[in-house]
Amino acid sequence: MKRIFNLTACALPLALLFVAGCGGGNAGQVEGTVTIGGEAAPVGVEVSFSPDSGEGTSGYAYTEEGGHYTLTMPGDKPDIPIGTYTVRIGSEVENEDGETVAILPIPAEYGEDSTQKCEVIKGPQTYDIAVP
Repeated sequence: MKRIFNLTACALPLALLFVAGCGGGNAGQVEGTVTIGGEAAPVGVEVSFSPDSGEGTSGYAYTEEGGHYTLTMPGDKPDIPIGTYTVRIGSEVENEDGETVAILPIPAEYGEDSTQKCEVIKGPQTYDIAVP
């Protein structure tokens, strides 16, 4: 009996280590550039990806210099579960303190009533968003 316990005590941590090492297997990493009217979006525009399945958590980013964004999940995790997402661009521009400093004219089909879709695939991908 003691031998079985010792074997279990050694095997369990190894199994957990193996499973933990396999994380992110069904995930992608998304980055891209947002343009509005042909110009790079200003710093501080929110980009959100909401899962079409209705299950799971949305990914978010704020544009940086040149309109670039890198999508993350809560906790600044870069792995986004694979699947189809509705992409929305916020109309408010926020500064580093989270204060609204401008309101952008974002068409509804890119904002609240977005029809924009992105299929997140396994591994890194670029998804550029051109708002007219």
